[in-house]
Amino acid sequence: MKQEKLRTVIVEDNQQVLQYLRDHLEAMENVVIVGTAESVTSAKRLLTQKVDLLIVDLGLPDGSGIDLIRIAKSVGNTTVIVVTVFGDEVNVVNSIEAGADGYLLKDADQKTMAKALGDALNGVAPISPAIAGHLLQRIRQNKETSLPPGLAEETDVYLTPREVEILEILAKGFSYKEIAQIQNVSFHTVNEHLKAVYRKLAVNSRGEAVYEAMKTGLINP
Repeated sequence: MKQEKLRTVIVEDNQQVLQYLRDHLEAMENVVIVGTAESVTSAKRLLTQKVDLLIVDLGLPDGSGIDLIRIAKSVGNTTVIVVTVFGDEVNVVNSIEAGADGYLLKDADQKTMAKALGDALNGVAPISPAIAGHLLQRIRQNKETSLPPGLAEETDVYLTPREVEILEILAKGFSYKEIAQIQNVSFHTVNEHLKAVYRKLAVNSRGEAVYEAMKTGLINP
C-alpha cells in the first residue's frame, strides 16, 4: 500500500531561507509541498485545506506566526515546527503554549537543520538546545517563585502511572513508534494514552503537553 505523503506548507518571508527549506523537504519521499506563503494573510488561506505539517517563521510582515500556530491547531491535526531567528523566552513559551511541536533557530548548521526536519517527519519533536534551556529555566523559575520551600505544586490533573511513563519518554524526544517499542505495547495503545494526556492537560501538542506537565510537577524537568 502506497504511503500517503505529508501535505506541507512553509511560511517564510526570507526567500533564501524559504528555498533552503523547500529544497530539503522536497528531497524527502514522504513530503509534498502544497503551498508557501510570505505573510500571515496569505498563509491563512493555505490553512483552509488539509495540512499535515506547517513550517512557520514568527516574524512576518503583517503579524506573528504564533497566530498561524493557533489556527493550524484549531482546524486540524497539524504538526507545527517553528523555524525562526527569535530565541527569546517570550517567543519560545508563547509558541509552545499556542501548540508548536518543535522550535528551531535559523542559525543551526545545514546538517543539524536537515536532521531536525527529518526528525519532525518521523514524529520526533525537534527543539534547538538553546530553546530547551530556555524552557527548563522558565519552568524552574516558576516553581521557585510560586511555591513555598518543600511543597509540590497542587494540581487537579491526575495521570495514571503508565501515562506519566509515556509522557516522560515523550519528553526525551522519542517518536510514538519508539515509545511503543520501549513500553512493549502497540502504537495504538500509545496514541490512546497520549490522547488522554492531552485531554487532561487541555493541550494540543507534544511540546505543550511536556511544558505543562513539567510546570505542574507531573514529570521532572
